[in-house]
Amino acid sequence: MEKRVFLFVSVLTALSALSCASRPSSVPSGAPESPGSQDVAPEYPAELPGEAEPPPLSMEELIRKIKANDPDLPREYSIDEAGRIVVTGDLPGYGISWDPANARLRETGASGKPEFEMDFSVTEKDSGDERTGSFLWEIKEDDSGILLGFDDDYQAVWERYFDLLDRYEARVTFFIQGDYSSFCTAALSRGHEIGYHTKNHLNLVKVSRQVFFEETLGAVETFRLLGFPLRAFAFPYGLSEPWMYEALETAFSVLRGFGVTYRLYTAEAIRAGYISSKSIDNTQYKNDEAFRADIRAMLRVVKFSGGVLPLTTHTIAANAAWGISPERLEYLLKTAAELKLKFYRYGDFFSGESGNDN
Repeated sequence: MEKRVFLFVSVLTALSALSCASRPSSVPSGAPESPGSQDVAPEYPAELPGEAEPPPLSMEELIRKIKANDPDLPREYSIDEAGRIVVTGDLPGYGISWDPANARLRETGASGKPEFEMDFSVTEKDSGDERTGSFLWEIKEDDSGILLGFDDDYQAVWERYFDLLDRYEARVTFFIQGDYSSFCTAALSRGHEIGYHTKNHLNLVKVSRQVFFEETLGAVETFRLLGFPLRAFAFPYGLSEPWMYEALETAFSVLRGFGVTYRLYTAEAIRAGYISSKSIDNTQYKNDEAFRADIRAMLRVVKFSGGVLPLTTHTIAANAAWGISPERLEYLLKTAAELKLKFYRYGDFFSGESGNDN
């Protein structure tokens, strides 16, 4: 009887050893597999505990996350058929829509920070069931912001508004047309950045290659010897051709186009080398209310969905088509400051330095 027990235990021990040998050892992730390990049929479940997809949220759970303004909820901005900027989110089984453009200011919350009441809706994709509600959106410090630029040769005008920019701690980029002037030093001393906008503001897609290089690079070395890196270059009229990017990418860190489309960028996208900036010139708006409504919508979407919004104008004058009125400029600066948006210069995204190493 004792021999039979001993034999039975020995068989169990051998089977246990064989079973352990077939299981994976605690090898660090990324380590090479042992020879022949792929030929051993696993004796453990194909999906280990914890690796399964989490169950979909219930409608009530999702609404609780929205009301808590959960930062992990996906947010994407787009332009709807009516031309309005909307923010949506897509989750398994659900679609979310937020309305930051029409959020209602509640002055300050318990923390003393600005607060908005924002509407939202959630739709269950299978059933079409829709739920709506609102939540309190508290404005906090983060990295969202605007890239404000001024183009051309309105240097005497720009300098008169240095104090207004200081009032809102706004730092901007002046894209200079032509050669160095004392304005460049004055702007640098106030914390602003100098970019370049060609020598004579010609349409670069209609000139010869020789003229192209004279217009874009002819004065760059002089600026740099005087202490202005000129990290950013703006194409006149926003017009360019693909070959121009390669021709200029070794001379400038970022190339800037110009248009009327709303576009948000990450810091990584800006560092990739080319962006387009939205015009906020007087000619884009039929009246002051249209301007204010557009600015409110654009800046609230920046703050809520994150990113950086490039904006461009030219002179500062009430009746200039290609410029912005002083009142509109102050409304833009004030709204950005209230939303705690950062004022970026183009050079701020490269090597952790300001646009003019200041």
